[in-house]
Amino acid sequence: MIKEKPNFLARLFLSPTTVNQQLILAKTAALLLAFLVICTPVLPVAASSSGSPSASPSAQTQPQSATGLEGVESNNSSVSNLWTAFSQSSGLISNNVTAILAQKDVIWFSTDVGVSRFDGAWANFQSGVALPAGRVTVLTPLGADQEIWVGTNMGDLSRWDGERWQLQGSLDANVISLAQIGDQIWVGTDSGIWVWTPTLGDGSTAGSAVRLDELQTLPADLGNAPITALAEDDERIYVGTNDGLWVWDQDAWTANTEKDGLPSRAITALWISSTGSVWVGTQGGVARRLSDTQGWYAFPTVDVDGNPTPILSLQGDSQGAVWAGSESGAYQFTEDNQSLQLPGDVGLTTAYVQAIAPDQDGQVWLGTVAGVFRFSKDTWIFERRSDVQPEADGSTTYYLGINYINTLLVDSRNALWMGTNGAGVRFKVADVSFSDEIYYTQANSTLPSNLVYALAEDAAGDIWAGTQAGVARIHDNRWIVDILPTALPDAVVRALSPTSTGMWVGTEDGLAFYATATGVLTRVDSLTNRAVTALAQDGRGRLWVGTRSQGLFLEQPDGSFLPAPRSQDLMGLSIVSLAQDQGNEAGIWAGIFQQGINHWDGQGWESLTSSHGLPSNVVHTVYTAPGELGVWIGSEAGITRFDDRSWGTFDVKEGELSPSIFAVAHSQSDGFWFGGRDGLTFYHPDKTAPWVKVQALTGLTVLTSAPDFANATLELGPDPLLVPLRVEIAAGDLHTSQEDLVILYRWNGPQVDPVWQVMNGQQIDLVVEIPGTYLLELGARDTSFNYAPFVQSTFEVQRPPSTITLPIMGEVRIQTFQIILTLTLVAMMAFAYVSAEIIQGRQRRREAMVRGYNPYISGEPVRREDMFFGREELLQRIIDTLHNNSIMIHGERRIGKTTLLYQLGNRLREVDDADFWFIPVYADLEGTPQETFFHFLMEEIVSAVRLLPGATAVLMKEVDALNIVGDAPLDYTDRDFSRDLRQLLRSLTGYGQIEHPGRKLRLILLLDEMDVMSHYDHLVQQQLRRTFMRDFAATLGAVVAGIQISKAWDRVESPWYNLFNEIELEPFDREQATELLIEAVQNYYTYDQVAVEAIIDHSDGRPFRLQQYGLEAVNHMLSQGRHRITLADVEVAHVRIQEQIGRNSADQPSAPVSATAPVPENSTIDSPPAPPHTEPLTSINVAESSPQPLARASDSQEVEVSQPDLAQTPGRGPVQSLSAPVEVHPSQEVGS
Repeated sequence: MIKEKPNFLARLFLSPTTVNQQLILAKTAALLLAFLVICTPVLPVAASSSGSPSASPSAQTQPQSATGLEGVESNNSSVSNLWTAFSQSSGLISNNVTAILAQKDVIWFSTDVGVSRFDGAWANFQSGVALPAGRVTVLTPLGADQEIWVGTNMGDLSRWDGERWQLQGSLDANVISLAQIGDQIWVGTDSGIWVWTPTLGDGSTAGSAVRLDELQTLPADLGNAPITALAEDDERIYVGTNDGLWVWDQDAWTANTEKDGLPSRAITALWISSTGSVWVGTQGGVARRLSDTQGWYAFPTVDVDGNPTPILSLQGDSQGAVWAGSESGAYQFTEDNQSLQLPGDVGLTTAYVQAIAPDQDGQVWLGTVAGVFRFSKDTWIFERRSDVQPEADGSTTYYLGINYINTLLVDSRNALWMGTNGAGVRFKVADVSFSDEIYYTQANSTLPSNLVYALAEDAAGDIWAGTQAGVARIHDNRWIVDILPTALPDAVVRALSPTSTGMWVGTEDGLAFYATATGVLTRVDSLTNRAVTALAQDGRGRLWVGTRSQGLFLEQPDGSFLPAPRSQDLMGLSIVSLAQDQGNEAGIWAGIFQQGINHWDGQGWESLTSSHGLPSNVVHTVYTAPGELGVWIGSEAGITRFDDRSWGTFDVKEGELSPSIFAVAHSQSDGFWFGGRDGLTFYHPDKTAPWVKVQALTGLTVLTSAPDFANATLELGPDPLLVPLRVEIAAGDLHTSQEDLVILYRWNGPQVDPVWQVMNGQQIDLVVEIPGTYLLELGARDTSFNYAPFVQSTFEVQRPPSTITLPIMGEVRIQTFQIILTLTLVAMMAFAYVSAEIIQGRQRRREAMVRGYNPYISGEPVRREDMFFGREELLQRIIDTLHNNSIMIHGERRIGKTTLLYQLGNRLREVDDADFWFIPVYADLEGTPQETFFHFLMEEIVSAVRLLPGATAVLMKEVDALNIVGDAPLDYTDRDFSRDLRQLLRSLTGYGQIEHPGRKLRLILLLDEMDVMSHYDHLVQQQLRRTFMRDFAATLGAVVAGIQISKAWDRVESPWYNLFNEIELEPFDREQATELLIEAVQNYYTYDQVAVEAIIDHSDGRPFRLQQYGLEAVNHMLSQGRHRITLADVEVAHVRIQEQIGRNSADQPSAPVSATAPVPENSTIDSPPAPPHTEPLTSINVAESSPQPLARASDSQEVEVSQPDLAQTPGRGPVQSLSAPVEVHPSQEVGS
């Protein structure tokens, strides 16, 4: 396959029939070769024998043609910059992306839980809230207005009206594909084709659907077949199925299969190109048919093992290529039968590409199971050639300066010429980055020297080269020396500037003009003995001459040269480069050695250095592109652009290969070439503009405002310097990150100087000192120097309202007086309330001491919500995440996982959510074999449903009709589970419409001891994952808890990879531990701070130990008749806990046991002798013993004793102490 590419390139550049075809083919080759650089760093490509576009070589030695990719080195640090990854952490609604739609300035993504919209900022539309419930399977533009439609696996169709999604209707089938066929919408489902006739009207909802087989007689294999793809051209309708491609040609259906040339009969995707070519994605590759009179041309696709890989999506780009997503990466196919693959690599971290779409700027968006990846294939292309090149006689030559590029020229044919610092002249036949090159050197041509400093094109189209040893021009592929070096002021030629009649030649010892018609060379005597380093003509045709340390000169009307006007400050400085000002015919840009740049606007000079935004004062070149304002500056810090408003610099991290830039040239394809000390770069800016808007106004009081803040009435603040007007800005761009986006503003009004400024961050503080009308102008600029449409906001600022005079305070505003009065009343009420609380608190404390109240407990999960401490913030975060995600909780034993699941279940039953109602189902999987797993899980679900408040007889009857009611546990399979769950969800939806109108159902499985599943067969795990991922993704969620699941499931090969958001349950920090200790006894007892610190230090953050110390300390405190817990109480508690640990150790069997085996989670605090795998708690250091999290007590667990009990037990508390056995139920985890 690799050997065919040289022949393709040779045909590409040797046989163009027209200039346009040559250009188109060349651009296509550039893209293909750029991918090869990414996928395969070095590939041999046959040499081209073509020369200059002028003619073929004749009398002189043939110049050496370089191979297209031989010696090209990929810059690994830059390759990664071609890729940008987006995921849920970036703002994407889900990482499982099913389809992508690229529009002019926005990209849409459909996922398993909704739709995301990206235009530099993310907007998400969740299934079951903004969209109907279900997995979004189709995302496509339909109709003349290209309105966006989506379909789901629940059969719903929705349309985007510009502001929100409108439900258009529902089918009793899974929607797989959509297409506009005439004035109808064809809907491909898992059971055939539906024809939808929309009635758009007011856009709210409309349309009617009928099956296609009710409208016409269909082939038997098409009627009820799953329709995987739909498309239409001017004359035909194409329908993809798992059994072939069906084509309707207005009178009959025809099937296409492998017999007709398709790689596989299982069709997965369709694309009709703008030229009418039909592209088909199949389970075994891609096929293309140029017309109905030609056969299919197949492009097989294989994985790393050589097996056929299915195509999952197809999409064409603006250059005629077609992109495909597959299970083994992305592919690009062209109509000249070329194909390239982008497998998963450092940029594309997964090879499973489900969706793909190129945007208008040539960047390709790939949707995967792990998020979205953007491939900026056309933005930066880099090239670094080998220093060793073959010669015509078969030998090789070492060219040290082949990548050291002094000068660049794009000629009138759009070909690229490069003058190097030791390798002569390099020539690219067309405007592409990796086309075959021709080298012109002293060894293979009459080029005077391999050190080339200047290039220029004369009026006849010949290319001139200024070298270390004179000047020459190439004509008919021959270098001709018209001017002998001895005739020049000096043989070293540093600069060239063409005119309509000849060529200006700047040398190390003066300036001369060569008239091409007469062959006469004229020296400029006034510039003799001056080293000419730069030449440029301004918009009036006047020649500017820069010298080394001898000033800047300007051509006069009489042909003489005088020092440039007002250039005294430039005397003694070295001019390294000159460029015409494209926006001012009298203007000129000058690069000054180690002094930045200077600009002449026809009136005066302006110096711009690093203090203005230039990254380095060591400037090598200045360049202006035709019709473009501003200037490009090549320096030691990369390439910089200044457009009179702002600065932008590209350096190595942005993709530019060479850190030092010596030359810039503009191509006719609106791209730029940069040459420097270490290579060549082609940069193609994108054309999509950013956007900017006012997001909010704070600081001053906003009296009235338009929704977009285009105008607003504000109230002047009391102290403008301390409280300015704060304007919060929102901006975005498809291809520029928020960090690199430049936001500009200009503030105009009374006593304000309106000057454009660059914002630092996304908010500005504007000082408003006097009333009046103010104008804020906003703009945004991306890295390609595209500007957003400027936004204007007009603010009318008024004086504050009248004031009143108060004793002592003097004059205050009426609003201030009202606030003071209100605060005084509130303070009085608060004082009364606090006094009452103090009295009641003392009463509660006395009662608690009398009855021996102790809230701490060891043994069970926390069931009372008011005794749940330390995890409240985590619990709320889990609830917020459960709207469209599943969660995995892992942590060490007895850290509180079961408690968290129990509290989560309680909270979900009570949560008042605007969009969802929840059914939590707790299931402890410990001891559950895989053979009965699905039966056990459905039993728990059914039990939870039976306990629903207000459950109707109809619901109970439907529950009794489920398969689980009659099936034995061993006979109940995953398919029975899916059928029962689907039926149950339908029944619950009807129940929810009555009990929870307007809200969507969310069934949450709370699965404890999920480690059990790691020992199940891979198939069982896949069956459960399929339930979560496909069938019930929008309705079913889960919170799973275990110890080792994070290690086993965080692997790509795991069935659970990328399904759960991971949360590690860690020991309490000091703040959480303090809350547990103090809040539990609040309003009853108090702690000495030293006592709290001692407990925290002993417990090491384990909730179990915190509870244990609290229990014993309170017991001892009560025995002493106090209500304050002291350090002495904690010390007694510490002794008792160590005694208990010692007894547990003594009770262990004498048989040898493992020193490292963990304490079982279902062990008791003082249990019978443990089995051999149990570790004895022998250490007296609590922090070093196995963590033993503890639950808090419920009301029923308080122990009350009478006062005589206190006397009968001196030194011991009236509540059950841990020195006595405390039984822990073996099925319950103790925790926080």
